[in-house]
Formats: sequence, structure tokens, C-alpha cells
Amino acid sequence: MTSGDGRARGGSRRAWHWTDGLDSAVQVAVAGGFFDEALDRIERESFGSRSTFSGLRTRARLLAVTGRGLEAEIAYVRAQHNMRGESSEDCLRTLQDEQIEMLEMARGSGQLWALTSAAIDDGINRRSLLRAPVLDDADETLAARWVGNRGQTEVERMRSARAAEKAFAEYFSSYGYEVVDTSIGQLSEGEQDWHTHDLLVAGHPIDVKNSRAVRTDKLVYTSHCVPSFKEHRGRGAVQIAGTLSSLFGEQSHGRHRSPQAFPYGDWVRVLGLTGKPQIERLAEAFADSPMKLALRQGLDGAQYLPPWLFEFPRVAYEHRNDALNRISKLELAGRSLEPIRFDRDLSALIAAGRGDWREFAHAGLRSEEMSLLNRIAQRVECAGLTLATVVLALLEHLVTLVRDGGAFPARERVEQLLYPRPGKLEWPLLVFDPLRTVNDLIVTMGTVLRSRRLLEGFDSFELRHLNVLRGREAAGGASWRTIIAYCGGSQNGKRCGTTPLVVGRNVNCLHCGYLICVTCGTCSRGCGRLRASAAGQESW
Repeated sequence: MTSGDGRARGGSRRAWHWTDGLDSAVQVAVAGGFFDEALDRIERESFGSRSTFSGLRTRARLLAVTGRGLEAEIAYVRAQHNMRGESSEDCLRTLQDEQIEMLEMARGSGQLWALTSAAIDDGINRRSLLRAPVLDDADETLAARWVGNRGQTEVERMRSARAAEKAFAEYFSSYGYEVVDTSIGQLSEGEQDWHTHDLLVAGHPIDVKNSRAVRTDKLVYTSHCVPSFKEHRGRGAVQIAGTLSSLFGEQSHGRHRSPQAFPYGDWVRVLGLTGKPQIERLAEAFADSPMKLALRQGLDGAQYLPPWLFEFPRVAYEHRNDALNRISKLELAGRSLEPIRFDRDLSALIAAGRGDWREFAHAGLRSEEMSLLNRIAQRVECAGLTLATVVLALLEHLVTLVRDGGAFPARERVEQLLYPRPGKLEWPLLVFDPLRTVNDLIVTMGTVLRSRRLLEGFDSFELRHLNVLRGREAAGGASWRTIIAYCGGSQNGKRCGTTPLVVGRNVNCLHCGYLICVTCGTCSRGCGRLRASAAGQESW
């Protein structure tokens, strides 16, 4: 067995001991491939103890992962009987009575469970979160050149930008791609490629855009600024690589610690790639939406790109895509999903593009739950399985409920419907979402809908510049009012970046219709309320 850090197989047995918990036992056994040994150990150590139920349940999960569906179902039944204190004879009678039905169920449910678990590839997370590379003399010289005469406050921002370029190069190199650092060519006479891109990855030009976390208690930022989408003569459209880094320099020490694996915030998080062609295809796929995608200057000017717009490359999803392909071809009997009773399995079927997912929806699903799943499934079918598709489908569902009325499931139910595995909030519909933007949006949607009385009569909506959701009454030329946004203001000379601003939690300014940030008091630049406040007058 080889671990993520390159350690050789044959490490400590404690790494997979069943008493360490179900998840660790399953994950390590799967990675190492020593299923039978793990099963024997679980059976031997749990036999006759008060922990038999946990041991049998772990055994069942390991069997399911190996595709031994019937044995897995039997282990589940044994575990349930053990928990209820029933005898082995009762368990055997149950198995005999239900064996034919279990054979039918096991063929689908065990394999679906196993394939869904395989699709959630933690390797994506490990590869995309990197320790910030050490900057050598050439890197420091390049960062200083970027700073120019803009002052000391820009030094750490430019150093983090250079570190992000090197981290992204390291990220693609880890997949075996040839990466050329064109950015460093700025220090050499005659080099010109750096005018359009920072890296060449397998011959494709990539421009790296880094944002620094605006708060240090979690990975939060507002958007990436892209001055323009570029074209390289002979190589086509330049892809935009999104990264998020900690604060560099003295701001990143002391109380500002990284929320992830590295001390003192010295990390860079890869968010993925996007570009003008991808955004245009997305806008085309949602052209019939009740929520207009109002792109800034037709994508010809400066853009502020939200984190959910970036998508991880296909190579990162190799294991997931293989599992989804197998799920799409899986033979599922009519009652295959019932013994599991997990509505979570529906999201895996939708992600795999199975049009028959509705046949396996539990009879207890409410109409608002089916409505949500239907919308997401339709958008995945027409726009593809991406983080952007999931986010836009949720926003589209939100504005439809505001306009037409209707219920929205409780937050816990939405998570059960969209997340194939509990606690894996980085994997909505088997799409990797490192900043948990979908989970944050679910919370925000609940806030908006609890305050929908403030939006009564709204029937026109737009997602302005892909960052700000706003609406209005179409009749009578009413002004736009912001529904969801982030703060673009500043406080004490530093960018505020509070996010999200949400109607019902934040107040709409009566002058401009923007939401007022409770942190810095900003609504929109140039608003009359702010001018009046600066003059010593209160105006709301």
C-alpha cells in the first residue's frame, strides 16, 4: 500500500483497526486492498463483545465496497438483530425468509453504495491544497517588479500571487503534465509569452489569478478579478486558473492560523479552471432561465469571477468519472434502493445521468423535494455536471419560489438530497466543492425565503456579473433591489469582503437598492446615502 505522502505499504496495523471507527477502517482497507484480512480481524475482535453491532456494520460496508452485495446485506441483517438483542436463530430465520428478495436488492444497492463511495475521491482534496512554495531570489525579484512604486502594502499580495503560480504548476505536475513557467520570462530579454499567460500546461496557456482569504477563520473570499480574457496567437483562448491563498507576511502569523493542514496559513488552494468559452456555454445553457445571466460587457471587459465558476480538470475526476460511468450502466431492480432507504442515492443517479432516477425515489418524498431534484436533474442534463450548474440551478429554483410561491425543504433534507454521503459537504452531486459554496448557498436560500414578504411582486431577476442576484417588479419600471451579494466596500483602508449579504439579514438601501453591509456600512459606491453620511447627515 502506498499512502498519499509516498509511504510504502505495510505500515502500522493500527491504521485500519476497526475500533478506530467505521470510516477509517473502510477507507484504509479499500486503499490497501486487504479486504479479507480486515474482515477476519473485524469478525474475530468483535465476536461476543458488546461492540458486535459496530463490527458487523463495518464488515457489511467492507463487503459492499468489494461488490459482494449479498454478503453485505446479510451482515447488515445480522447487525440489526444483534442491536435488538435477538438470537442467531431469529437472524437465520429472517435470512431464510428474505433471501430471494435480498438477492435482488443486493445486486444493485451494494454496488451503488460502493461506486458512490469510490466516486468521492479524497485525492482531489489532498492534491489541490498545497503548502505555499518557497520563493527563491528570482521569484522575489519578479514580485518586486510587479509591486513597482505602489508601496509596501502590495508586497505580500504580489508575493502570494507568485507563490500561487508556482503552486498551480506543482499541482499539474503532480498529474504528470509538462509545465512551463512562462511568467518568470519577464526577467529575460526577448521573452514575450508572459504577456498573455503565466504557465503552459501540456501546451495550453493558463493565466493564474489568486485571491487571498478575506477572513482567516475559514476559506472565504469574494471573487477573482480578471482584467480581460486573453487569446494567444496560435494557442487559442487562455484559461483562467483560480487559486486562493492565505495572507502572507506578518499578517499570516500569530492568531491568524490556517483552517486546514498547515500552520500559520502558508497554503495555496487550487480552485480549478475557467475561461470565456466555458462561461459563454453556461450562459447559453441557462438562456431560458427565469434568472437572466447579465454578463459584464459581454465578457469583453474586466470580470469578477465567483469561486463556483472554476472547474477541476478532467484528470482530477478520473476515479469519479469511472464510478459514474459504471453507475450509469448498473442494473437496478425495482426495489434495489429500498433497503438502504437513503434519499442520498438519488443524487448519485442524477450525477451519473440516469434518466430513470425517479423510479427509485422513495414514496415519502415531498413534492417540494421532488421539484428541487427535478430542476437540478434537468440542468445537469442540459449543462453538464459542474459546480456552476449546481449553483445556478439552486439560484434558479430560488427565484422561481420567490416569483411563484411554493415550499423549500428544510436545510437537513436538502443536504440529504444533494450530498451522497453525510458529512461530505465538499461533494454536492459528486462535484468537488472545496469552499463549500453550495452548502453556504443552501443556508442563504433559507434566509431569503423566510423573508420573501420583502420581495412580494418580484417577477424579474438577474444574476449581475455572475456575482449579485437582484430582482424587481417588471411592471412600472421599478428599480432593481439586491437579494444576494457580497460587500465591495472597505474598512480602515482595507477591503471589507463580507459575504454573503442577504435580504432579510441585511437592509436594502432606499437610495440605490443595494444591501447595506453591517460590517462597514457600504451599499454601493457613489450612493447618495454614503455622501450624506460623509457630510454628517443620516440618510437611509
